[in-house]
Amino acid sequence: DALPIYDGFSSGEGDANKSQNLSRPSSRAIYQQRKQYLQNIQHLQDNFQQRVEHLLTCEVDARQVGTVEEAFARLQMLHSQGKVWSQDVILQIKDGELLLTDIETKEELDCFSLDSVLSCQSILTSGFYSSVLALTIKEIQTRRTSIFLFQCEELGAEAMKLNMEKIGR
Repeated sequence: DALPIYDGFSSGEGDANKSQNLSRPSSRAIYQQRKQYLQNIQHLQDNFQQRVEHLLTCEVDARQVGTVEEAFARLQMLHSQGKVWSQDVILQIKDGELLLTDIETKEELDCFSLDSVLSCQSILTSGFYSSVLALTIKEIQTRRTSIFLFQCEELGAEAMKLNMEKIGR
């Protein structure tokens, strides 16, 4: 005889008959469900998606911008002149690629191999742009190196950096 299963909400009368109709999944079924669950978690960890504000992209050259600090200084200068034209985008890592996608239209704006990401830095300040993610990317097609700056208000630049480093390993 099966032992009655009590869910804490039953009155007791007729519960024994109800519990006999409920069957426990087999050990194999439980194992397969757990296996699928772990695969889904791993897939979620290998993929990443977050709304960010794309602030600026600077091509790295020896004369004007050679470092992330110089790119951030340029951003601050442009901001002081009212010349920053930002765009909300989805920064996504999927299947070994870094994607920038428009939030509204879902149109892919840019795509890079994760191998082309040379560095990932967070810039935390008390200023207007307080949580900035800086990605230095070597564009394979053009052989140019560019620094992309993103304001990360929702998750924060440091958390974004850590998530990206985990995935990039």
